[in-house]
Amino acid sequence: MRASESTYAKVAENCSAFAPKENMGMGNATNSMSKNNSNVSCRTCKHFSKDEHCVLDLYDQIVMNHNLK
Repeated sequence: MRASESTYAKVAENCSAFAPKENMGMGNATNSMSKNNSNVSCRTCKHFSKDEHCVLDLYDQIVMNHNLK
C-alpha cells in the first residue's frame, strides 16, 4: 500500500472497522473515542499487516469513496 502518512490517517478516520492495536496506548477506547486521538492511522490499526496492507481490504474502497488520493 505505502501511502503517505496523511492518507493513512484520513483513511483510518473514515474507516468504520478501525480498531487500534493493543500496544498503541489507546487502552480500551471505543472506535469513536479512539478516532479523536492523533495516533489514528492505518499503521495503528490492528487490521493493518506488517507488509502494509489492510487485511480487511477496505483501504482502496475508502480512498475512492472519499476522494482521498
